[in-house]
Amino acid sequence: MHSDELCIQGNLNIKTMKRLIIILLVVVSINQANAQFFQVGAKAGISSSHLKVDAMFSGGDDQESVFYKSGEAVLGWHLGLYSRIQISRFYIQPELLYSSTGGKIKISNDGIDFPGINEIKLNKLDIPILAGWTFGKSFRVYAGPSFSYLLSEKSVWKNTKEVFKQDFTKGTIGYQAGIGVDITTISLDLKYEGNLSALGKSVSIPGTDVSFDTDVRNPQLILSMGFRF
Repeated sequence: MHSDELCIQGNLNIKTMKRLIIILLVVVSINQANAQFFQVGAKAGISSSHLKVDAMFSGGDDQESVFYKSGEAVLGWHLGLYSRIQISRFYIQPELLYSSTGGKIKISNDGIDFPGINEIKLNKLDIPILAGWTFGKSFRVYAGPSFSYLLSEKSVWKNTKEVFKQDFTKGTIGYQAGIGVDITTISLDLKYEGNLSALGKSVSIPGTDVSFDTDVRNPQLILSMGFRF
């Protein structure tokens, strides 16, 4: 093989290698851009929730007043999926979560507490749609509406039989706001959830036709960890 042919072949190999490197860099850049623009992941965590209620009812003029008030918070949990659409520093993050929350309700008659405490457990499907802003490389702040659908509820009376039954609505609207940080594929979030509509609107006495109006809400403080796929 002549030296001219070797030189031409060498130049072709160099050009081919350059083209392959350029193509590889373009593919990597596109993948990285897509990863920054759209993300999907799973998340799970714990929450501290309570039932916010303050109601008073009486059976009549000659009946003693009964007070139906908020009790202690309870520990809950959640798990589900999230997606994130990132445009520069702004992003939108819808989530689909199965949540277990609840709270305790204290019932008293003229200042004397009933012997039992009603602990209510709620299983919900939550759909927050959050909008946020990224500061630096990892810190985030966000807020947005949250839509909840009540899947099931259970009242647990401790040390006594059921005295009152809380009636719940299936669908509620709330809001969430919080802060977060991203560490490679891991995200950590701390947020607060409040309620714009009532979760419970009435309470009834089992075995009777007696019911009273209430306004029950279920705010919670949520700590979660996510993993980007």
